[in-house]
Amino acid sequence: MRDVKLGDMTLRISANALLPIVFEDEFRRDLMTVVAPIVKVSNAASTTGEPVDMSSVSIADMERVLWAEAKAADPHNVPSFMPWLESLDDDALSGLFDEKDPVATEIFEELKHGFLSRRTATRQTAAVKTSHK
Repeated sequence: MRDVKLGDMTLRISANALLPIVFEDEFRRDLMTVVAPIVKVSNAASTTGEPVDMSSVSIADMERVLWAEAKAADPHNVPSFMPWLESLDDDALSGLFDEKDPVATEIFEELKHGFLSRRTATRQTAAVKTSHK
């Protein structure tokens, strides 16, 4: 769980077990269809040592993931996507891909920390347990 700055507002986000469920429930899409291109961009950057270039990532998809992370952090108080989006200040998402400190990077870091890394660790643990039978 972490806090991100959206204009003058601070938003708590979390990538937990609720994340893929709230994403699919709201958008009727699997979260991984959105996350996979982001992971691909991140992996390419890690092999070259360059900063992650999020410019090829859909703004709409990043807004959806941001909402889903906010909903996962506070499921009872975050409204559905469109009312939530309409409640934001006009410039709240202007820093999503800001050159200096992009919110998109925080969204992805939360995904890696709270969702993707645990899943990888779980797979590795299961593989180790299976290999010791």
